[in-house]
This record gives sequence, C-alpha cells and structure tokens, in this order.
Amino acid sequence: MVDSLFLAMTAQELANTAPLPPQVAWLSCHLDPEGTGLSGLPSHLPRGSMVLLDDSILPKGHDIRQIHHQLRQMIEALAPSALLLDFQRPRDPFLADLARKLDTLPCPVAVTPPYIPDTKAPVFLPPVPPHRHPKDHLAPWAARPIYLELALDASVLTVTKTGCQSQSLPWPKDTDYPHREEALCCHYRIDQDPEQIRFTLARTPGDLPDLLSSLQRLEVTALVGLHQELWDALA
Repeated sequence: MVDSLFLAMTAQELANTAPLPPQVAWLSCHLDPEGTGLSGLPSHLPRGSMVLLDDSILPKGHDIRQIHHQLRQMIEALAPSALLLDFQRPRDPFLADLARKLDTLPCPVAVTPPYIPDTKAPVFLPPVPPHRHPKDHLAPWAARPIYLELALDASVLTVTKTGCQSQSLPWPKDTDYPHREEALCCHYRIDQDPEQIRFTLARTPGDLPDLLSSLQRLEVTALVGLHQELWDALA
C-alpha cells in the first residue's frame, strides 16, 4: 500500500510555494564541498517530511561521525518520516561506510540498490521504466520496505535483425503517443524504417493515475517525485 506521495522541492521552491503540497521532501542536501560534514541541511520543514541526501559532491576528507551527528540533530529537531540516500554515482566505499553508520539513525534511512548489501535498510528505487510492469520492477526488493521514485520517463526499444536494444530518456512531451498499454500504465508509438522498428513507450501525465492505482496494490511504502515535474500533472 502506498502511504504517501512526497514532492521533492528545493529551499527556494518551498519558500515560494503556497500552499505547500500535503507531503514534501527536501532537496539539495549533500557533502560540504568546503568542509568535512554536510551542507544544505534544512532548518525547518513540515513535520513528517522527507529529506534527500545526494552524492552530487564526491567525498574528500569528510567525517562520518560529524555527518551522523548533524543528521541526528536534524531528525530530532524536525522529525522527518524518512531520510533517502539518493546516491546515483557508481558505488563509493566512503558512502558505503556512511550508509552503514546512518542505518542507526532514529528514522527510516533508505538506500539505492548499489548500497543494499551494506545495510538492512529500506530500498530507494528509481522510477518504474515504462517498458516494465510495476510488479516486476519491485519484485527483487519485496523483502524490504520500498521507497519509489515517480517520474515522467520514456523507454525506446529498437528492434533490428541483430536483436533489441533499450534506452531510457526523459519523457519527450512534444511527441504523439497514439497507443495505450494498460498493463504497463503507459502510452507508446511505433516508428519503422527498412532497417529497424522503434517502439517509444512514455509515461505521460495521463498515465499517472493508472500507475498510482497499480502501485496501491503493491508493497510500496512511499513515493517521491520532483515537485516541478509532477505538481501540474497530478493537479
């Protein structure tokens, strides 16, 4: 059951948006490029929000104990519902050690799949690709609580005489998708030339209600997506 949908916002977006979405997530917290701890930590948030810690700044002389202390203070002050370790770069040994240490914090701490072996934490998964069934996307992680990113994405499947190749890309909003695939909660188009057939599957704003309905039947703890991408689509 999906308990909540959190919309991720920067500090500027939070300050300039009224009213706020029912559930928000804090963006832009990362390793301090000029220190040994974190920068971009929130000083205030609605109770029960989420906080995302990203790996946009690479570790260099950072202090795990200091980071743990900063996050514990933040959690005690603001009572977020979860901390998501949004680590998207290739697996880093320092961040693996950090994930193990942060697993002791007094709120759920979800990690991306490369860091799953290091903790017993919930998993923070990328969006369901339009060419995959939501159940198949979630199945490998069924033993853990799942936090799932929600996004408007596209998949291009190119079929040639040598096989099929897939490519993921942001939703091309100016393209027409005349066909609908109910099981995958997406729309698609077919383009053909003498050398190949190309299937472009897109998760459009109109597909989000079906996807959310599908996820309601699966074991997903919460969804998180970008406010700037999803707010109008979900309105």
